[in-house]
Amino acid sequence: MENLSIAEQDDSIKPDSISFSTVINAYANSGWRDAGEKVDVILEKMKMLDVTGDGTVSCNAISYTAAIKAWVNSAKVAARNCSEEEGNEEAEYIQKAKQRAWQILTECALLNLAGDRKCQPSNATYDLVKEVCMLAGDKQGIEEVEAVRRRIDAKSTKKRGDGGRNRRRRSRNS
Repeated sequence: MENLSIAEQDDSIKPDSISFSTVINAYANSGWRDAGEKVDVILEKMKMLDVTGDGTVSCNAISYTAAIKAWVNSAKVAARNCSEEEGNEEAEYIQKAKQRAWQILTECALLNLAGDRKCQPSNATYDLVKEVCMLAGDKQGIEEVEAVRRRIDAKSTKKRGDGGRNRRRRSRNS
């Protein structure tokens, strides 16, 4: 995408957050064990473009959730590949996937707490991190995910100043 934009000098085909997130999601659904690593390269590129670019690319809850999904699905592939010969290597990879999913959730949550509303983790975001914690056998990690969720939800409710009532009212009227 980027090379095509440069070669053609055509800004209409310049990648944006949506196109990057689409590619991340494609890797997440690829079934490849190394999808997480490939997604990390894309996330880093997005962050670089956010800082140096024209404002059309920035990480958001969608890109972060898709990246976490890539790591979870990579861990699932590793779990299926567990055998006596490769057991340790695959178990280590599952731990790496859990750690990376946590790092991505933490980055997203911190950006949200700092005021970036585009980085509000969704239920899917939390559920994916809990899923990789389960794969890794980390019960405490599951509890910690819920603690992060409560912290973010409390800040969101406080920011609205309505205890979440308006959200429920709006959804009934829609």
